[in-house]
Amino acid sequence: MARQSRGSITVEILIAFSVFALSAGAILLIEAGVNDAAEATLRHADMLAIADYALAKAMSSEADIAERVELNGTTYVTTMTQSALTACMSSFEASVSRERYMFERRVYKADVEESMRLGGDCLYRSYSDLGIPHDYGSVAGEEGSAIDTLDSHIYIGTDKPPYLRIHEDVEYVAFTNGFSLHARPAALDVVHYPGGEEGMRTIIFAALETSTGQLAVIDASDASEPLLVATSTLAGVVPSGSAPGGHRIFYYDGRVFISTLETAGPELHVFSVADPEHPTEIGAGYSINITLNDFSIQDDRLYAATARDTGEIAVYQISDTGTLAELTMLRTDLPGSQDGESIAVIADMLYLGRASNTAGPELYTYRIDDESFTQLGSAEIPSVSITGVRVVGDRAYLAATPSGVSTRRLEIYDVSNPSSMERIDSRSIPGLAPRGIDVAPGGVYAVSTRDPILRLLPSN
Repeated sequence: MARQSRGSITVEILIAFSVFALSAGAILLIEAGVNDAAEATLRHADMLAIADYALAKAMSSEADIAERVELNGTTYVTTMTQSALTACMSSFEASVSRERYMFERRVYKADVEESMRLGGDCLYRSYSDLGIPHDYGSVAGEEGSAIDTLDSHIYIGTDKPPYLRIHEDVEYVAFTNGFSLHARPAALDVVHYPGGEEGMRTIIFAALETSTGQLAVIDASDASEPLLVATSTLAGVVPSGSAPGGHRIFYYDGRVFISTLETAGPELHVFSVADPEHPTEIGAGYSINITLNDFSIQDDRLYAATARDTGEIAVYQISDTGTLAELTMLRTDLPGSQDGESIAVIADMLYLGRASNTAGPELYTYRIDDESFTQLGSAEIPSVSITGVRVVGDRAYLAATPSGVSTRRLEIYDVSNPSSMERIDSRSIPGLAPRGIDVAPGGVYAVSTRDPILRLLPSN
């Protein structure tokens, strides 16, 4: 699959462990009554060697394997499958069998290059069993507008000064230096940058709902003393226009992509942030005459969920210099006129959430190819808009936001079979903000427009 294999991987982190079923031993005896320990030990050594060989071969070729292997005069049947868990983590599983013996081994391969392009902000684990929600209080009347997590920190945009909250392991961090932004963030993207006393800086890129200075850059390496290191006004956006404020933001490979709602002037902008304290806009913005409700970037393409009635999915090619051009052959029209609201891209899979739609489903899955999309499946989620999609492995976490604030919720779907997705859980989160969910170590975090502003659904 061309989209999945583009780009080389120069560094691999392998976390290897064996998976055994029904037994603590390293070999599964799949016929009852077998108790020859010596034979099992011999088969284990052979099967382990074959499994490691199959995994190494598969990881180098990024292809599934099914073959027979001869070792020590014995024929073994080997199968190897791979699956993308996140944008920068894949799972490889080898199964080696002979007659009544079977051995399984799994390794995880981290794409460190892709993780670096994302600034280390990469999901890596899914949770299907979530515990009782834990609530964390907020200032009376304060509303959450955006959320992003990085490592053990949670970053929240709010509608009251200082317009930013930071929680460390869910505990609120009080600012000691009087820090404040000048407007509410509509979206945040928090990443790691080389440098600083610890060798790594934490940088927050914020899309602010203001007519000037829509891009804010914050150094939050010290969570108690964040520093506003730069602001930039989006080129060509008319301050008196209908919606000049920042709307969505995404960091990728030394650049920040930021959009507005449909407005007077260009709606999509690209900044070079090689030096985050001096962001430089590339070009003068792109007039697309539509709102991008959400977008995700992989390799050299930006995938957008749009408000266009005849093209709820749009794809833009990103050149080496950072300029953009729409790939019109990939513009995708869906039944009805409801907006594309949210989008996620993992390897060769695209997940799209829509506004509540009587003409069709609210959740779609597609296989991505260089020149086409293939719809694999869809799911109807009645009476809600899917305004946030986060996908990790075989789980999709959805921000389901009907018009009634009190009935908003988190939906969790099993997407292991994208042609037949199944809901496995639903959790009430009154006031859930659009796109107000993130998955991080410890569970699923949600930001709300009402008290409590932050909620953790912990993993069990």
